[in-house]
Amino acid sequence: MYKTVNVVVVTYGNRWVYLRGLLAFLEGEPSVRKVIVIDNASPYDVATACEQASFPKARVFRNDANLGSAGGFSRGISIACEEDNELILLLDDDNLPRPGSIKGLIDTYNGLAGETCDGKVAVIAYRDSQHARFRIPLKPLFMQGRDFLCFNVFNAFQRHLGLVKVENGPHSGPEYAVMSRGAAYSGMMFSPKLVSNIGLPNIDFILYFDDVEYAIRMLKMGHTIWLDRENPVDDVQLNYSASAYDIPFWGFLSADSDSKIYYNIRNRIYLDYFVDHKNSFPYMLNKFIFLSGITFLCLFTMKLRRLRTIFDAYRDGRGGRLGFKEGYQI
Repeated sequence: MYKTVNVVVVTYGNRWVYLRGLLAFLEGEPSVRKVIVIDNASPYDVATACEQASFPKARVFRNDANLGSAGGFSRGISIACEEDNELILLLDDDNLPRPGSIKGLIDTYNGLAGETCDGKVAVIAYRDSQHARFRIPLKPLFMQGRDFLCFNVFNAFQRHLGLVKVENGPHSGPEYAVMSRGAAYSGMMFSPKLVSNIGLPNIDFILYFDDVEYAIRMLKMGHTIWLDRENPVDDVQLNYSASAYDIPFWGFLSADSDSKIYYNIRNRIYLDYFVDHKNSFPYMLNKFIFLSGITFLCLFTMKLRRLRTIFDAYRDGRGGRLGFKEGYQI
């Protein structure tokens, strides 16, 4: 039975205001043994800032370049596994657990691991920004899973015709993680044994969907992922990827960074072809409609650079080319 946890936090940029609040909370948590902070080439001295703020639990490891969430969490998880056999909790620098949530997550993990093989379980803290929007359909969505970048013309017609009703009651379990298109790192807890079974996050995923691929890898290798609604983690700041798909096309046109667009689309297309193996006619039709629509909108709004970025991302994802792309720095 586990009693304490090691927390892995990845930070970057000028985000000390968020990181300081999280570290201050973790210092007062008796269930937290140590905090491994991965500094993704922040422009200030994170280690000195932690020392001056008197955060003795925090140990800072600096990367010379911003390696994205995949590179950051991969290094942090590896360090946590090398040092001891404590549970590992992953958090972004702008997360803030609620009082009692970390101990509650540990208790939830212990309860689940007691019924299954140790190391085969992961637990996710409820995050309103991630999980509140997902509902369990009472009637299956038509052609579900055939979307292209979350665009599905079949589901759109079904919703407009009022054929979809949802159940808003609480749900948990590995099915929920799958319906959420994978699971984010933030608030995820697991044991080092799970890491020895499935490996580390793929560092060639830059910025986006590395966490989704990691969760899918867990499920495909026989592990289960459980959502714990009773022990939430709050997001102090919402990010781009949480809203990119809310309105078809708009997120890709309005994003303030070509790099965000490139890595978001490329990694998602890679998952479609090399992890989910999508090649059905409905998927191809959705792809045709989406690419035709986004081409028209980019030409109409004179966003020619954005159009080139989108097709660069599509070609590289379809070709299985991951890693950093010249011209798209983060």
